Amino acid sequence: MTEQKKILIVDDEPDIAKVTMLRLKNAGYQVINAVNGIQALEIIEAERPDLILLDLGLPDIGGAEVYQRMQKNKAIKDTPVIVFSAKHSTEITKEELEMPVEGFLSKPYEPVELLTKIREALDNRGQSL
Repeated sequence: MTEQKKILIVDDEPDIAKVTMLRLKNAGYQVINAVNGIQALEIIEAERPDLILLDLGLPDIGGAEVYQRMQKNKAIKDTPVIVFSAKHSTEITKEELEMPVEGFLSKPYEPVELLTKIREALDNRGQSL
């Protein structure tokens, strides 16, 4: 049996996080949730998830800053990230738009699209190792 991939959901909206966690668990993933950027960075360092679903609008530090801080840490900088946000394209900053992430998923999302993007990001990571 293959090892369960670990996914970190970074989202401060409890309903979205809960539904997304349930969908991912049902798809066979191990799931962790962080409700803010500081907690996310602590979990990323301690748990080393295989993939991160990162909301841009977090209550303490934004998703773009979480990503920038990850890039400064060699141990976690290559962790695949899918931006997971309710921001409309007109609300996304230039800094957020230029984040070299594996994908972008708008909330609310289609469950099939969520799982497809996750599988693609994990498959691409496996090919680059």
